Amino acid sequence: MKKLSNFWLGLIFGICIGFLCCYSIYYNRIVSFEKKLSAWDTNGDKKADQWRENKGDSLVIQISDNNFDGKPDSWTYYENEVMVRSSYDTNYDSLPDTWFYFSNNRLIEHTEYDDNFNGKVDVWTYYKNGIIDSTATDIDENGKADIWCKYNNGKIIEAYQSFNNDAVIDKKDIYKNSRKIETLFDHNRDGTFDEKVVLDRYEIIIKRIKL
Repeated sequence: MKKLSNFWLGLIFGICIGFLCCYSIYYNRIVSFEKKLSAWDTNGDKKADQWRENKGDSLVIQISDNNFDGKPDSWTYYENEVMVRSSYDTNYDSLPDTWFYFSNNRLIEHTEYDDNFNGKVDVWTYYKNGIIDSTATDIDENGKADIWCKYNNGKIIEAYQSFNNDAVIDKKDIYKNSRKIETLFDHNRDGTFDEKVVLDRYEIIIKRIKL
């Protein structure tokens, strides 16, 4: 009976020590967070919804709660007072799912999106001089792009697709004035297109040509 009592006392003591350790770590993180960042109330509800960290007189990071639910949903980072990247939680699950990256002249360079909120980036968009230049999309959620699009002056001109993740292009769409006018297929997957499909203004097939 005595051995049993000692067992339970030891177990309870161990649980208490574990709880105190976890609480201490959590508390120290909160205190460190509060000391490191200055808090702001932007909507007058007497609750912090924006936090800023400065290095000297320069802003380093700004964290915001844009929907005022008590949880941060955007993080913006600065270097020499210039915004270099930002991330957003668009579905409010406390995890970022959208990322923006900027050049030194403050123009957007590329973006990344987790469109299905599974924790993996599935859309990459690249820009030149602030104008969209190309995109890559992962449609089967394996972390690799399956569709690539090219743009000219912000308008799509070509799109490529690989059907089985081997980096071999199986389909190519050609656009004019942002409208798809032709599609090329590599049906036998030998690396060369063997069929061309011509489309009308409504993108309905009007002709098939063997190549």
